[in-house]
Amino acid sequence: GHYLLNSSDRIVMDTLKIPVTKLGLYNFGYNIGNYFQIFGSAIGIAISPYYLQLSKNNTKKSHLTAKKITYIVQILMLFASAFASLWMKQVFDILVSNESLKKAYDIAIIIVITQNFNPLRFYFTNFVVFHEKTSLFWKITFIGGIINVALNFLLMKTYGIRIAAVTTYISMFFITVAGFYYKQYKEIKKLNLYPLRWFTTSTLVLIIFYFIKDVDIQSKIFISIGLIFSFIMLYIFARKKDYLKNLENV
Repeated sequence: GHYLLNSSDRIVMDTLKIPVTKLGLYNFGYNIGNYFQIFGSAIGIAISPYYLQLSKNNTKKSHLTAKKITYIVQILMLFASAFASLWMKQVFDILVSNESLKKAYDIAIIIVITQNFNPLRFYFTNFVVFHEKTSLFWKITFIGGIINVALNFLLMKTYGIRIAAVTTYISMFFITVAGFYYKQYKEIKKLNLYPLRWFTTSTLVLIIFYFIKDVDIQSKIFISIGLIFSFIMLYIFARKKDYLKNLENV
């Protein structure tokens, strides 16, 4: 499933006789964007033991703590991906000398924001592993991979190589969210994490920061300050309202 998701784009491009230059452009943008996954994966490795311990405790408090961790990491990823996307063009200008490859920064933006699905997947994976329902995994990842391949074959000829990044985003959404609606998960579910709300929020971040990716440096500085200020205010508001302690219906 992960092979179909991460590697099939290039195979489909080759099958459809996409020029090598465009294939190289896509590969470069995808790989740069995927470096953001290292950041997300490091967080996932760090919090996995806590998730397993909280599942073992199996109390209302422990499940709400797991929800708190998930929400904090999710919000952190949203702000981090927004900030990275905002400055992606400048990162490419600094790191890339090839003028043709610099054009791949918009592909990298989509791949970066795709990593926003990681926090929900961290929780789901650890919870399902603890309850030994791992037969869900191959079904979800395989179907998600098939969706990616099918959409690429249907859309790439018409919309070009950049649509492959969008199909990756859609497929990753399926892989992240689908498990929450399987019968096997519902039978052991302790929390409602509202995955569709997070998908909507992530998609709004993608749309907004994709369309402002080319604004001037001064505007980006002001937007960055606004992001930092919003993050601080959100934290203060959440603390004041005790949202991080009372998450049953949030």
